[in-house]
Amino acid sequence: MELTLAPMYTRSISESSRAVEAVLSSETIDGHGEIIDQGSWRLERYKLNPVVLLMHSPFNVIGHADRIRVEDGQLQARIIFATTPAASETFRLFVDKAMRAFSVGFRVGRVEPETIDGRTVRRLMAPELFEVSAVSIASNPHALVKHKSLGLVPESFVQD
Repeated sequence: MELTLAPMYTRSISESSRAVEAVLSSETIDGHGEIIDQGSWRLERYKLNPVVLLMHSPFNVIGHADRIRVEDGQLQARIIFATTPAASETFRLFVDKAMRAFSVGFRVGRVEPETIDGRTVRRLMAPELFEVSAVSIASNPHALVKHKSLGLVPESFVQD
């Protein structure tokens, strides 16, 4: 099986609604040498309490996720930031493009080893989502904010 990397693109940051559209996970080999199978996400439990944390800290809730779904082979959501000081500061960092990434906290259902380009990776199947976090550094390079004004970004993505 050949792995296809999803292009990074952006959809929107809305200052009036304090929301960002984000890719939370994609079928990309992450920094841990793992691939999260996007078609098998278990989202029911998370949707009951769609908490968004800062840096995976359960003591630092900064908002909630809305419209969480798997679309175009990626876990996506609209992140709505609360009005607390920590949430406001984090949202400002996203608006200013100083912060762009998200990370997911989940429990793996099962693991299937897979060989891609001669490299053995772990495919994480049936992940059950527990939390989403705004992070400064994401394990998955495609778990980023999506901006409408930029449209599709070429493979030779250059940070602005």
